[in-house]
Formats: sequence, structure tokens, C-alpha cells
Amino acid sequence: MGSFNRKRFMKCRLFILVLVIIFALGMHSCRSSRMSAAQRKSVKIEKQMKKDSQLQQQTLKKKHYDIQSESTRAMMKKSKKKAKSLNHQRGQGFFERLFGGKKKKSCLG
Repeated sequence: MGSFNRKRFMKCRLFILVLVIIFALGMHSCRSSRMSAAQRKSVKIEKQMKKDSQLQQQTLKKKHYDIQSESTRAMMKKSKKKAKSLNHQRGQGFFERLFGGKKKKSCLG
């Protein structure tokens, strides 16, 4: 009867030890990936600057398109359509589709 309780205790102890190790590693990875307030503010400013830059680029592109003649616009439209079809045909490779997905955010809140 004593050996049965001892085996059971050892299994339970091992299980608890594994759980504690997994929990500790999980908490460590979350702590190391969290950003400070200054870093978050910096990232927010960078995103806003990038967004403003893209908006400015789109505005300049539209102005460039607007000043072109009708024949040039038709040629630009045709070449854009051709490029889009060629890029669509190329697509992504098998391994890129299989392993190249977006990474999930973990522990960043």
C-alpha cells in the first residue's frame, strides 16, 4: 500500500514540476516581448509617419496621372493591367504559401 502512494506521489510531483517549468517559460517570453511606453509611442509615431508618407505618395501619383494626355492614360492603364495579370500568374511558391503566413501576435496585449 505504501509503494502505491509513493508512485502516485512521484507522478503527481513530476506533473506539477513540468507545469511549473512550462508556466515559467511562458511568462518569461511574454515579459521579454512587451514594450515600454516610450517604445509604444515610438512605434505609433513611425506608423503615423508611414501612413502620411503613403498618402503623400498617392497624391503625387494621382497628380502625375491627371496631367497626362488621354492616350498616355490609356497606355498606362493597359500596362498596369498587363503587369497585374503577369504578377497574378506568377503567384507565390508552394513553400511560401505553406510556411510564409503571417505570424500571430503573442503576449503583446
